[in-house]
Amino acid sequence: MIILNIDPSGLYCHSEFLGRKVSDIEQFDWSTIDLEAVVNRTVYPLSKTQSGRLD
Repeated sequence: MIILNIDPSGLYCHSEFLGRKVSDIEQFDWSTIDLEAVVNRTVYPLSKTQSGRLD
């Protein structure tokens, strides 16, 4: 697919994690995890349209 003369927004690059499992956790449940702590309170930046900026 070729995109010409179009300003795409909200595109983010790919990332990978290479790690090693060191233990099993019994009865793991994502609903009990503080996701803000997991991502260290980081977020994707808002697009110009979401932030209200049009420059």
